[in-house]
Amino acid sequence: MQTYIIHVSDAYERERLINGELEGRNLNTEFVNDGDIKDMTEEVLAKYFKGDVSMPNNSCSYKHMLSYQRMLDNNIELAFIVEDDTYLYANFDNIFEKLLYEFR
Repeated sequence: MQTYIIHVSDAYERERLINGELEGRNLNTEFVNDGDIKDMTEEVLAKYFKGDVSMPNNSCSYKHMLSYQRMLDNNIELAFIVEDDTYLYANFDNIFEKLLYEFR
């Protein structure tokens, strides 16, 4: 399954940890590094965000939007989007398979 990992490009320890969490699973992983705080231009902020929200939150939300856009651009109907600080339960695979069965 296509998997997008929401990731801050210079967070190397988080990259190592999420790779360890996802290792050995049948997932086609792709890191979403675009949309880091340094990429949050006035144009992006004005187009997608209103109010006083922190830049880290804006960046994370924008990375999710970029993931959805990648799905649309690549005609992907279903993808797993996960943030790089996620820890998976020991029974994740069983739960995930049940969820996939429901979606299909």
